[in-house]
Amino acid sequence: MMGGAPNPEEMVARLAEKMKSDPQNGQGWVQLGRSYGVLGRFAEAKDAYANALKVFGETDAQLLADYAEVLALNDPHQRLGRESITYLVKAMQVDPNNQKALFLSGVAALQNQQFQLAAGYWKNLQKTLAPGTEDFQMIEQRIAEAESMAKKQVSEGSGAEAPVEK
Repeated sequence: MMGGAPNPEEMVARLAEKMKSDPQNGQGWVQLGRSYGVLGRFAEAKDAYANALKVFGETDAQLLADYAEVLALNDPHQRLGRESITYLVKAMQVDPNNQKALFLSGVAALQNQQFQLAAGYWKNLQKTLAPGTEDFQMIEQRIAEAESMAKKQVSEGSGAEAPVEK
């Protein structure tokens, strides 16, 4: 390709090839996982993140949360299943304020109709955001929606949920 911008697919292919000869390069695996994710190649992203976890272990909250997300993106219904939730819990054990882990944990709770739990995760996330920002307002709206669904759930007799740990 002459004179044009580099082709992202070619760049990712070169990085993937490089990783074959440098499998202990954890940052390279993370970069490859993110690159595959951007390209919508989630199965390959999952494999790259799994390799990064082999190198780094389960010590990086962001990596654990990224892996949980890509596991969900590989699900046919894009749900955060048991395996994703396991990695989100591990991420929050490493860093209780990891924004992606808190956000996705709220999504997982919402998917499982645990509305109060979802609101709790998002309240904890909101504490990490600057007031007045777009993200803060978006989370504020999600909290209100989750709390509204929780009230409706209780009023319909669907049962109360376990309290959210703070």
